Amino acid sequence: MRLLRRNMRERNAPRNDNLAPAFTFFAGVSIFLAAVLCAGVIFAHAEPQGKALVSAESSVDKKEAFIGDKILYEVTVTAPKDAEITFPQFAENLGGFAIKDFGGSKKSRPFKGVVVYRQWYLLDTYVTGEYKIPGTEIAYKTKDGKEGRVAVKEAAVMIKSILEAEGKMPQDIRDIKKPFEFPGNLKFWILTALAVAVAITAAFVFYSVKKSRVFRILPARPAHEAAYEALEALRNEGLAKSGQVKEYYFRLSSIVRQYLESRFNLRAPEMTTEEFLGGLRDSDKLDEGLKVLLRNFLFEADMVKFAKYGPSEKEIDTAFEAAKNLVDRTKDEGRGTKDEGR
Repeated sequence: MRLLRRNMRERNAPRNDNLAPAFTFFAGVSIFLAAVLCAGVIFAHAEPQGKALVSAESSVDKKEAFIGDKILYEVTVTAPKDAEITFPQFAENLGGFAIKDFGGSKKSRPFKGVVVYRQWYLLDTYVTGEYKIPGTEIAYKTKDGKEGRVAVKEAAVMIKSILEAEGKMPQDIRDIKKPFEFPGNLKFWILTALAVAVAITAAFVFYSVKKSRVFRILPARPAHEAAYEALEALRNEGLAKSGQVKEYYFRLSSIVRQYLESRFNLRAPEMTTEEFLGGLRDSDKLDEGLKVLLRNFLFEADMVKFAKYGPSEKEIDTAFEAAKNLVDRTKDEGRGTKDEGR
């Protein structure tokens, strides 16, 4: 009887033998995923041996182009996610190319613990020849206070004439025409030419006697007058009020740079802000107060032009007054001379 009861209990009890393989499979998968996750975290925080902390490279989308083609120049920087990256500021041209547009972006790569910064410039030119976009340096500062610079190599571009496109050289240019043959009556044509020459000479002498030119010495226009006129024209255009703030700052900084070039014989429009201020540091043409005013003005303009900073209306007015104040404090009332005829 006891044996019968035990057999019945064993027959009615649930069997777990089929669940054991499934439990073992899921446990193994969980352990594998946990190991992969830990390895990824360790790899993300481990600094590769022999690899630079910050790396940078430059590229152009085409090595050869034709006059008028748009060329995309890019600077790509890979840095730790907590690092501060400072790109160089350029003026209106770069390596002989005109800067038509620019922009930037950044993309995070969390598994590698880095951020990829991309700064691009859209360039063009209408002069043939080999161009070299000069190399530059990218400044960086890590979270632990480490500062440094990483070099960016120069990039070369060959600009060709559009006539060279697809081998279409000017082979279809017509040959010169044959020499003109005078009619048989050569004497008639010679006399006609002499009569026309005499008539032209007589008309010129008559006009010169009647409208004799009087030359006098007129004072040359000072540089500050041209700057004032340009500033007033910029204000009246209303670019900032219509939302064209970047164009407004391009024009405003260009007026100041051209004024400084004319007033102090400086190559301001051809220099970057850093180059210009570096050359002015030891110059005695401006006092320290004016140097500080100029430095703050140029850096603020570069922030708007190249870093997409959106200034307030008060900051826009302050920048205009700073430009005008710079001209007011450096203008030269003396005048040169030049010949002007009436």
